[in-house]
Amino acid sequence: MSYQEWSRVFVCHDTITAQAVVGLLETQGIETRVRDLSVSPYPVSIGPLSERHIEVPSEDAQRAAAALDAARRDGILEGN
Repeated sequence: MSYQEWSRVFVCHDTITAQAVVGLLETQGIETRVRDLSVSPYPVSIGPLSERHIEVPSEDAQRAAAALDAARRDGILEGN
């Protein structure tokens, strides 16, 4: 079993945005994973209690960043 390094490329606070970013990256052939840091029993949507981190394999981080930058420029995506 090999170890794969992952890099965080996007942070958001809602599931819909996380799903949109994952979809965007996967259409580019980039594998993704979402680390959901929200606290399940509480519907908190502020600060780190609601963060979702979108990560990609480190070797794809630059390509993912370029895809996200293009989506921001085109008005498809807001945020970091």
